[in-house]
Amino acid sequence: MSKLVIVVPAGRSAEGRAVLLGDDGKARLAPFPVLATAGRASAVRHGNPERDWRRPFGHTPTGSYLVAGALPPGHPARSGALVLAPHGGDALDALRAGRTRFLLHGGTADSSGRLRPTFGGLRVSDPDLATLLRAINEAHAAGDPLSSVDVTETATPTWTANDAPPASEPRPPPRMALAALGFTRSKSRTGPTRRDFVGLALLTLTAVHHRVGRRRRRRRRRRRRRGTGRSPQRQRTGRQAEQREHRR
Repeated sequence: MSKLVIVVPAGRSAEGRAVLLGDDGKARLAPFPVLATAGRASAVRHGNPERDWRRPFGHTPTGSYLVAGALPPGHPARSGALVLAPHGGDALDALRAGRTRFLLHGGTADSSGRLRPTFGGLRVSDPDLATLLRAINEAHAAGDPLSSVDVTETATPTWTANDAPPASEPRPPPRMALAALGFTRSKSRTGPTRRDFVGLALLTLTAVHHRVGRRRRRRRRRRRRRGTGRSPQRQRTGRQAEQREHRR
């Protein structure tokens, strides 16, 4: 299954890079900027001036996450978001401390063109978010659904905004994908729309419908075993109606 790998610099003083890798280890999407840095002002305002990842409004914890759903464009994420549930590493420790979900969302850049800090989640540009969602949906349609989102730190980031790999360079193994592929941006991307979230929403709702359907089938089997096909309440109602008819 495919995996979204996010590498951020230690200290969170700059943007990191994210890449979508397929089950075969090949990049389904070229690396793009991502910010996992919490805003200082909001963290101070909510009693977390150190921006401790264990506490609300701190930096995004490293570790693994599962995609628990998707929010369409609107409130609280203007351009929509992926809802990430902690699954392993520091993210799981943060869950035990009370941080139950994280958002991967878009947003406008600052006056210098850089991604703005978040309230504790992950931010990408609106065009990159739209491209990521389409790539995830395409991977799912091809039988390679997104299995997890992995966030790691590095003390020696190798990427720059203008770097790109030579065209003849062989494809590296997955663990070196970010460093070797560099970063390229497509100018033709557009912001995400509600259609980009349909596939991910269906993935989440399908599991819910399966659980509801199993409960209904179990109830029907229990009724058939009783030999009536009706619930106890309906049986009592039926007997009362028969008694009233008999009195007449």
